[in-house]
Amino acid sequence: MLLLAVVGAAVVFFSIAGYVSDVRSQVEPYVTVLRVSEEVTAYRPLTETQLEEYRMPRRWVTDSAVRERSDTVGQVPATDLEAGSMLQSDMLVPEPDLEPGQREIAILIDAETGVAGKVGSGNIVDIVATFEGDEGIAPKSQYLVLGARVIDVGVQRTQEARGPVPQEEQVVPVTFALSKEEALVLAYAESFAAEVRLALVRADETGRLSPKRREFELPGQGRAGP
Repeated sequence: MLLLAVVGAAVVFFSIAGYVSDVRSQVEPYVTVLRVSEEVTAYRPLTETQLEEYRMPRRWVTDSAVRERSDTVGQVPATDLEAGSMLQSDMLVPEPDLEPGQREIAILIDAETGVAGKVGSGNIVDIVATFEGDEGIAPKSQYLVLGARVIDVGVQRTQEARGPVPQEEQVVPVTFALSKEEALVLAYAESFAAEVRLALVRADETGRLSPKRREFELPGQGRAGP
């Protein structure tokens, strides 16, 4: 009986030790990650007071978790974050590279005629729009913005084309760095122009054009414009 008791005690001891070891393996070791201490607005630089360190078991930390404050330098959250949200690398995007007074604006451009795979981040383009015109107003093409800097070219997507006949078209979101006035003009053209195209230009060939050279219409059609 004494021998059985000793054996039973040993079995219980090793069972408990194994259970404790398993539990410990699930919660240890601890690592430090970063989370936001207050509500954060998208595309605003993170401040030191908005970040706090938080220790949690390594087993439950994803590979994309942000652990170092230095990893947030030059980055901004792509979405609004609630207080207590653990920072993930895929939540952060590079801070917009804008000059004083500029605005970041994105519009959808026809993937074939407007981009054609040749326009990318950092390129300089002229933005040209074509307006169909109306009764008493001739159709025309017009330079909207000269020397616009492309910040980003997104992923091609499908959307329903405007017009009386339902059809789909391939478009690409293109983001520009523009002045407030240029951003307003571009937003108008995206809504009302029949087509918006990008003309790739050399960075050293940007310049101003006279009002007469900024637009074209067939002779004899009358003056047109939005």
